[in-house]
Amino acid sequence: MGIYSLIPPLIVILLAIKTKSSLIPLVAGTFVGFLMLAFIHVDPVTGNTTFGTQTITVTAKQIAEAGSKEKALEAATEAAAVYKFPNNFINGVYKILMLNEKGEGPNFNGTYYNSLLWVLIVCGLFGPFIQLMIASGGISAIGDKLITKLKNRKQSLLATYFLGFVFFVDDYLNALSVGATMRNVTDKFGVPREKIGYIIGAVCVPIAVLFPISTWTVYVGGLMKDGGGYSADAGEIDVFMATIPFSIYAWVAMLVALLYILKVIPDFGAFKTAQKRVDDGGSNAAPNSESLSIDIKEYVLPEKKSVWSFLVPMIVLVVATVYFDKDVYKGIMCALTVLIAQYWLLKVMPFSAILEQFEEGFKTMTFVLVVLIVTYLLKEVGDQMGLTKYVVGGIKAFPVQLLPLMIFLAIGAIAIATGSSWGVYAVVTPIVFALAKETGMNPMLGMGSLISAGVMGANICFYSDSRILTASSTESNMTAQAISQLPYVIITTVITAIVFLILGFTM
Repeated sequence: MGIYSLIPPLIVILLAIKTKSSLIPLVAGTFVGFLMLAFIHVDPVTGNTTFGTQTITVTAKQIAEAGSKEKALEAATEAAAVYKFPNNFINGVYKILMLNEKGEGPNFNGTYYNSLLWVLIVCGLFGPFIQLMIASGGISAIGDKLITKLKNRKQSLLATYFLGFVFFVDDYLNALSVGATMRNVTDKFGVPREKIGYIIGAVCVPIAVLFPISTWTVYVGGLMKDGGGYSADAGEIDVFMATIPFSIYAWVAMLVALLYILKVIPDFGAFKTAQKRVDDGGSNAAPNSESLSIDIKEYVLPEKKSVWSFLVPMIVLVVATVYFDKDVYKGIMCALTVLIAQYWLLKVMPFSAILEQFEEGFKTMTFVLVVLIVTYLLKEVGDQMGLTKYVVGGIKAFPVQLLPLMIFLAIGAIAIATGSSWGVYAVVTPIVFALAKETGMNPMLGMGSLISAGVMGANICFYSDSRILTASSTESNMTAQAISQLPYVIITTVITAIVFLILGFTM
């Protein structure tokens, strides 16, 4: 659909800025997208776009196969009905819930990380996991220990920054765990939730593409094997490691965040306003943060709180995730099993209370899961409209020296618009290798540009899954969090673009 494919994501972005909300803009953009798909038709031969109700026609071959023109028209009308609204919406929901990028069904051994059903289950299980650790007093106990060691805002933010390194295996694990652990610690030092959200976001996705063992490594490495002509014996991690030096955005994002913590880069814009709000006695959280809030009261008495109620489940989570080939689903299942057994056998909580908190944990994630579903629907709209193909088609017109820069900027814009870095990777990875073969561009530089584009999208997008989970774990308004850190991610983006421009002319 060419330029028309830009309309739904533009609606989402503009409404998000206007309403400071997340769900309503996503629903509006998705709704408009499916309506457009029902009334805008592209001729497969000429590529011409037409508006209005599609005229049903049948060929002589179809009439012969059906036995009569009436039966052929009836069959063609029935086939065309799937593209009408609301049928196309219903089919879109079924597709995102039941299929992965290759059209395959969900697989719970962790093979299909792009399946929304897998994402919903993993995120849903993190709700009870965090709920139980907070209710047990484990998270506040570790926070109390940190508070005795930390002396000021800078140290609390440094602790948040480096804690993100511990959870390198997965960005979901990182965003949820670090936010839940550190938000009360940074609150005590007068740090606005927008700031801790920025620090977590600047680490959770970048660290996953810079460490050779992570869910991102396995996923992108697998795409590279399929699209780059590697042998079947090549390991995903080995294939991916060659891109790490070229994942420029990830390196720069972590550097800029560290420089901000060290006050080399000062507060300005919304961060300065947020800090004044807290300093004047206001809330650490931005206004309208209640929808993503995880409001959990501790179940145990203060004297029974133990850091082991936090450390044991977290260690099991990280170790099990790594052991089961970076499968966070298996990791969280193991961690929950150990957590329940630990709390029950050591009498941290009675079993009835554990079950009650487990149920409440799922409820806390309801809004997050709804936003994730609508985000994937928006991506489905973009796929059906040919958004990625439209943007990639424009990239090919540029000289080879500019390709790394254009891949980063153009594909990054798609990742921002759709909120789906992994979906973009699945579509564009084979195209990057084809461009490299056709133009002589360094394929690893091209892949570094693509990976950087996805990380930038996750950082900037108001409704990316990492944004949703970071806002949830820090109990912060998602849109306010995204807007407040825009100056810092823009600095990161500009530096990254300059580096890719230089590399394009020197490699």
